[in-house]
Amino acid sequence: MNVVCFYLLPVLGLLVSGVSLCPVDEAINQKIQKDSSSLIRETMRGLHLDCRSVTSRGDLASCPAGFAVTSCTCGSACGSWDIRAETTCHCQCSGMDWTGARCCRRCLESLPAQCMLDINQKFPYQVLRPDLIAAHKML
Repeated sequence: MNVVCFYLLPVLGLLVSGVSLCPVDEAINQKIQKDSSSLIRETMRGLHLDCRSVTSRGDLASCPAGFAVTSCTCGSACGSWDIRAETTCHCQCSGMDWTGARCCRRCLESLPAQCMLDINQKFPYQVLRPDLIAAHKML
């Protein structure tokens, strides 16, 4: 009899481990998820992108201070380009007549005329990729 109980204990353990959380734990988890997602939405609601296009003659186009390159375009049907130092587009074809860059920076919505430079202290700087900002396409 003791041997049978000994072998049934692991089976009982497996059954107990599959039991879902009690209602209090589920309620706490739901509250945490709801509050954290609303905080994220509230934080992101105040941010927007300030973007502009820059073109120049030759094979380089640089963004203004505080902006990051989000995409590049090249003249003479050149499709080969790279981004240098996160702020400059470089067209790789020889004899390039012009180069364009789409430049963006993050801004606080409450201050649309000026973007706060210290916003990067709260949100670490990252290059904004074209596939992440489809709404701001190259003009």
